[in-house]
Amino acid sequence: MKQISYFVVAAIIVGAFGFAIETDLTASAQNSKIASPGDKAGENSSYFVYQDTIQNLRATVYLPGSSSDWGVQNPYKNADQSLINSPQVFVKAAFQNISTPAIYGLLRVIYNLQGVDCFTVFTQLAQLDGLRLQTYSSTSSPTINGGKGYIFEYYQDQKNLIVGSRVVCDDQYGLELMVVAPDQKQNGPIIQTILQNSELTIPGSPTVN
Repeated sequence: MKQISYFVVAAIIVGAFGFAIETDLTASAQNSKIASPGDKAGENSSYFVYQDTIQNLRATVYLPGSSSDWGVQNPYKNADQSLINSPQVFVKAAFQNISTPAIYGLLRVIYNLQGVDCFTVFTQLAQLDGLRLQTYSSTSSPTINGGKGYIFEYYQDQKNLIVGSRVVCDDQYGLELMVVAPDQKQNGPIIQTILQNSELTIPGSPTVN
């Protein structure tokens, strides 16, 4: 089994995971394609769509509240810069709550897993982000060759953050939606709502819910 190459530029990791501290996404809200309401998540919701038509990757991210409640950077400013050397992982979109900027999220994509299991890639990438795995669940998809789905719950001790991650992958592609929030009682349901309602699709499959 191939291993992740840990040739990492530290500033990239900090810039990707810690963008809510370093970058104010609220300023980019007017330039982002975000719609309201999001029918699937109810009237009091909004959504944005990431789509790679060449690779046939798509994510519809439903956010609680109206479009004015969120800043979205889609595509992400450094969308072509990989977080690690191999396999390459790219941040393709980012979002941030305007009233509570400490609530934010990332959409990360792997185009070629290069023989590494996606569970290994995303959990070890989380370790590089300073996250500690708490729990996870997994499913398989018979309609996708090597298709898998994961829900991860992480904790970031240094900053007291709770992190939810949803991953869909096959033998080649990986697509992750990650949501970060302060460790406060009201934030857990927000993370769960975003992860549960959003739709992640990889090639050769129907939408994964």
